Amino acid sequence: MKNQILILGFLLTFLIAQGSAVTTITGMTPEDNGYTSDQTPEFCATPITTETAVNTTTLYIGDVPYGTETTLTNNTEFCITANATLPYAAHTWYLNVSAQDDRNQSASYTLNVARLGQTTPLVEEVATGTIPAVASLVVMAVIVIVILAIIAFLLGILTSITDKVKGKIR
Repeated sequence: MKNQILILGFLLTFLIAQGSAVTTITGMTPEDNGYTSDQTPEFCATPITTETAVNTTTLYIGDVPYGTETTLTNNTEFCITANATLPYAAHTWYLNVSAQDDRNQSASYTLNVARLGQTTPLVEEVATGTIPAVASLVVMAVIVIVILAIIAFLLGILTSITDKVKGKIR
């Protein structure tokens, strides 16, 4: 009886495994922690499934969908171009692949979108995409200090002129 139960368990496992799809994602680019100056980069991968067809793949950047590919062939590379401009910053991205009854999320990768030649750790930049947010606050503080110094200087000159004029009138 014990052997019959064991054989029945193996048979059931085998039948369930035969009916289950297995989908994997390989050859993902751009590479993890890579750099690009393209603010609408292309993301590529190869889906491999035990199903007859791969239905859809969606690109997620920071958990937001940035494009879907529906004309996929099993074991053939495809590419999705980000459908919106990415700011200069580090972005986490991954792919969700579905093939009939199976869904699979790829590993998460990081892509650094940076100005040409920039390979230092990135700080998210302001909307203009030209000055890092921290640096812009420093620049604004310096400008305010310079303006206050100019006003103090002009008030000093004005006070000096006023005192001289008062002295001549007396």
